[in-house]
Amino acid sequence: MSMCPYCEKGSYFGFCTCIKNGDVCPFMRRCNVEHKWLPIDSMNTCTLREQERVIELKNGEYLVRFEKDGDLYIEVGDYVIYKKNPYDYVPEKVEMVQIDNEMYFKGFEPKEKKEIVEKPKKKSKK
Repeated sequence: MSMCPYCEKGSYFGFCTCIKNGDVCPFMRRCNVEHKWLPIDSMNTCTLREQERVIELKNGEYLVRFEKDGDLYIEVGDYVIYKKNPYDYVPEKVEMVQIDNEMYFKGFEPKEKKEIVEKPKKKSKK
């Protein structure tokens, strides 16, 4: 078990605090034999202890933050956009293309518009 990087050890007679929320860390205990703070086994289950995701992004790829109600929330530059999830899973990253100032998932972008040629109307005989 590893020590949480957000747990700040205090003195033996003080408290250990969480850097993220400033509260006392409930996953530390005093060791009476060695007179020091030790983590308990359930420290790995702390909800504030998030493992940092390291995902390499290539050109045109964007990080997916999360999915909610069938929408993917995607980090694009300094802001987050959301789009309907076209996949049957939640990807960690997506490849997107921009067409006419609108972002589309690569492979799901609209195809080229075909020119519609109208047939000349027939003259009705009266």
